[in-house]
Amino acid sequence: MDEKTQELVNSVGQKVLDWAEATESFTVEQAPLLAQEIVRYGILNNLLQLAFFLIVPSIMISLSYRFGTSKDVWQTDPTPKGIACIISGVFGCFFSVIGLVVCSKDAVPNLCKALVAPRLYIIEQISRLM
Repeated sequence: MDEKTQELVNSVGQKVLDWAEATESFTVEQAPLLAQEIVRYGILNNLLQLAFFLIVPSIMISLSYRFGTSKDVWQTDPTPKGIACIISGVFGCFFSVIGLVVCSKDAVPNLCKALVAPRLYIIEQISRLM
């Protein structure tokens, strides 16, 4: 019984070692591809954030300018509805610009880092995961 147990333990131990070696080689093979995907994702993510936070404020600014300078709104609809349109445009513009500033604080440095120093960007992304 002792011999069978020892033989079983040895075979299981050998299987574990074989699995660990196979996993290590797979990890080494996939590391460059993973690094490229991390950098690409970071660039695309930051570009989309910047695009969104540039488009929304520009739309809000143009709407608030249109409603704010339009005399038709004041002359034809001096009701609370017309005033509400103007106020919502101004507040929307204000909050969109604040959103742009907040987004730019993170997105622009991350985008520059991913484009200029991709290894540093990868190290920071991996450290966030741990």
